[in-house]
Amino acid sequence: MSERTPLLFILLVVALGAGVFFLREPVLKPYQQMAVDLAAAQQKAAELTQQIRERGRDGRQTARLEAEYGPPMSAPDRAARATDFYRWIEALAHGCGLTVASTQLRPEQIDTDGVVKLPVQVSLDGDLRGVVAFLAQVRGSTSLIGAERLVLRRQDKADKPINAQMVVVAYALVDRQTRDELTREREAKASKRSS
Repeated sequence: MSERTPLLFILLVVALGAGVFFLREPVLKPYQQMAVDLAAAQQKAAELTQQIRERGRDGRQTARLEAEYGPPMSAPDRAARATDFYRWIEALAHGCGLTVASTQLRPEQIDTDGVVKLPVQVSLDGDLRGVVAFLAQVRGSTSLIGAERLVLRRQDKADKPINAQMVVVAYALVDRQTRDELTREREAKASKRSS
């Protein structure tokens, strides 16, 4: 070893450091880009895996709901079902000896599971037996129909001493397109709130 060996060694290290520093961009850039692309691909794979899990859950849930509520209905199908439901209520009331004082279709309500409520506000006049028979037939008809907010009032009419006001509700499933639209609306509202 001579006196110049440590100096040459330091010069070698500096030269290597400078070479790596100046050559890092052209030499390492493809590897850096691959690392960025790999991270993006891993993120996308995680998102797709989550979507697959959600759709699998959604598929099982949809099958369960379809078994309970019947096949999904599009907006025109729901409108037709609401009209049929309205007529069914009137026929049922007349069959129970009740007079329909008024009926009013209420706006449909769709929950997060895709179950739609088709409510009808009904006011019926008659005797207590007729009201009980009406409610029993609504209850016994199917699990897809129910009565809510029942109010009974005494009237001064001898032949129709009771006025019954209630909301009769039919339940159905919305179609996939409607559920997707509702999901997009909820996500848009959530993103607005978080912003």
